Amino acid sequence: MHGGKLQSAMEYLMTYGWAILIIAVVLGVLYYLGIFNPYYFAPRAQPGSCQVLRPYGSGTATDINLAGVCADSIPKFVMHMNIGSGMGGVYNIPTYGFPTGSEPFTITAWFKTTSQGLDFYIFSYGSDPISNPNGNNQLDFKMDDGQDPVIKTAGPNGNNVFDAGTDYPINDGKWHFVAVTYYALGSTSHIEFYVDNTNTVSISSPVVLDTAITGQYTGAIGTLSDPSWNGELADIQFYNASLGPNSINAIYGGGIGGDPIDLQHLVGWWPLNGNTKDYSGNGNSGASSNSFFTGGYALPSQYA
Repeated sequence: MHGGKLQSAMEYLMTYGWAILIIAVVLGVLYYLGIFNPYYFAPRAQPGSCQVLRPYGSGTATDINLAGVCADSIPKFVMHMNIGSGMGGVYNIPTYGFPTGSEPFTITAWFKTTSQGLDFYIFSYGSDPISNPNGNNQLDFKMDDGQDPVIKTAGPNGNNVFDAGTDYPINDGKWHFVAVTYYALGSTSHIEFYVDNTNTVSISSPVVLDTAITGQYTGAIGTLSDPSWNGELADIQFYNASLGPNSINAIYGGGIGGDPIDLQHLVGWWPLNGNTKDYSGNGNSGASSNSFFTGGYALPSQYA
């Protein structure tokens, strides 16, 4: 009798065993691809679902507040800079309220790239030093040779008057959070670089910034000339204050769709979620070229 049951069990396994094995393999692959991750099914924030309201107009802080669905959501889209277009993706913006001279600032952004050997710009503004060769005017936060985050000031004839960076290559095809803070004390500059949730380097420089905005050059997110940005950008925030490490970590913790944390000092906020609008309430919306918005992007590793 036992032999009959054993034979039936063996026949069942022979008949359905391969199907069970295939199902197990498919489930394993889906799990590896993150299909069962709750973030995979989470609703994505629509463009403009969260924004800063300034009831008394641009540059004012009275009764300022966040409005809409503002819960550090996952954006529906991110900006993708065109690959191999011969011209880098450029995002031109007005510069209302941007810090000038040696005033403090903080820039944060999420990006993904695999480029090497090219300079491309996360955020840049000021007077074009080629058109205006008489001063230390243009501020650049960029990836030096496509690898390391640096902050530079281009001065007379485009020469770098101020140059500080961190040897922290992040051109690995994965999403990373980057931030830089700056303030001057007397004749000395103080700079902090952050990559993901790590303060990678602190720098003091005997040179202070002298950024100018003359109208000759409005600013860009992306590249300024020939090199193509080979990757994606999201959630760029710009403050006219040097934020501390707790604030930087809070912005990082908000993720790729994080909300600004210091509305009083917020100058510009470009989620780049389906459009090029500035949602800081300061009217620094722009227009892009050689780029597009994609919803088919992979989430940063912190969502795994």
